[in-house]
Amino acid sequence: FFLVYSCILSRLCRICDTAKSLGVTPRMHNCIKNCDCTSKRMECIAILRMISSCPRFRKFVSDWIISDDDSSMRAILQHFDPDDPKDKGLLPDHILEPQFKADPSHRIKVVAKYFYLLKNQAAAKSKMNAVTARRLKRSWGYMIRQNIDSPLDEFVTAAKAVLEHTFNNHKLCGDWCQGKRAIKEGKVYDNPRGYLSKETEDGLKLYGQIDGITTKYGSEHYLDQSRHPFDTQSNEAIHQSQSTLTPKNKVFHSSRAFHYRNAITICTHNDGFNHFWFKVFSELCIPVSRLFVRFADKVSDKRERWKRLQPDQKLALLTRQMLQQRKMLKSIQRKQRGKRLTKPTKRQRRILLVNCRVFFQLLPHHSCNPSIHIYNNTLYI
Repeated sequence: FFLVYSCILSRLCRICDTAKSLGVTPRMHNCIKNCDCTSKRMECIAILRMISSCPRFRKFVSDWIISDDDSSMRAILQHFDPDDPKDKGLLPDHILEPQFKADPSHRIKVVAKYFYLLKNQAAAKSKMNAVTARRLKRSWGYMIRQNIDSPLDEFVTAAKAVLEHTFNNHKLCGDWCQGKRAIKEGKVYDNPRGYLSKETEDGLKLYGQIDGITTKYGSEHYLDQSRHPFDTQSNEAIHQSQSTLTPKNKVFHSSRAFHYRNAITICTHNDGFNHFWFKVFSELCIPVSRLFVRFADKVSDKRERWKRLQPDQKLALLTRQMLQQRKMLKSIQRKQRGKRLTKPTKRQRRILLVNCRVFFQLLPHHSCNPSIHIYNNTLYI
C-alpha cells in the first residue's frame, strides 16, 4: 500500500516547559506542542484532524475507516447532535461521516476473547476447555477469511456453521467439511479431534453459551463490517521500521527530530530505500561509495523479496526459521571465538577508508591519520 497522510501530535515542548518553570518568556523557536489531550485520546484526535483536513490539503475524502472496535473513536468521528446531551461528535458539518469497517484479524481476537472467558470460568458454570476455545477461534478465523467476498446471506450461514460443525451438525457446512463429504459418499467420518455433543446437560448448556457469542458477532451488522479485503497488519508492520529510528525508550520533545525520522520511514516505504537515500545524497552533493550502493541494493532486494514471499505463509515461516537458525549459529561462533583484539587486514583498511571518504572530505583542511582498530566487532577510529 501507499502511505499518503500522517499526523504527529506532541503534548510537551522542553523549551516552553523550561521557560515556564523559570518564569521567563521562552525564546523564539519552532514549538512542537500541538495537542493538550491525554495520550489515550491522541489517536482519535489525530484521525479527526486527518479526516477534516484531507479534502483541503490532500484532495480526497475518507469514505471508510478500518480500525479495531474503538468506541471513543466512533463517538468523536461523527457530527455533533445538539439534542443529545451525551453526544461527543467533533467532526465538522461539511465533512462526510466515514463508515467504520472492522479489521478481520482484530475481530477474530475479539470473538475469541469471549470463548476464553468461558474457559476461565469455574467448571460448574462452563465446560469450555482450552482445546475447544482454540478450535472455535481457528474455525471463526477461517470462516471470515474465506467469506470476505461472499454475499451477506452466505456469510451469515457460514457463521452459523462454525457452532454447528463443532457439535457434529454438518447441514450448514461448505465443501471444506470432511464430515459432510463423508456423509455424501455414504462413509463414516471419524474426526481425530472429536465433536461436542448436545445430548448431555453440560453439552446443551455449553451450546447455549457459545450460541450467544456467535449469534451476536454472526449477525449481519457485525459481519458486514468484515466484508472487505483490507486489514491493518501492514500499518502495524511500519511500526517496526519506525521503532528502529525512534526507540520508545527515548523522548523527542525538544526538537523536530521525531518529525524528520518519521519522514524518513514514510519516504523509504513509498519511494524505496535506494531511491530515497540516493536522492538525499544528490541534493546534499555528497558522493556515494560503491559499498554503500551495494548495501542499499542488498537492503532493497531484501525488502522486495520479503514483500513477495509474505503472502505465502508456509514459505515465510520456513524463511523465518532459517534466519533464526543462522542467527543462532553466528552467536555460537561468536562466543567460541571470544573477545579478543584483532587488527584489520589491508583489504579491511581500504574498505573502511572508502566508507569514511565522505567524512574526510568534509574536513579538507584537517590533516589526520586515523588509527583503526576492531575490538569485539566494534570499529574505533
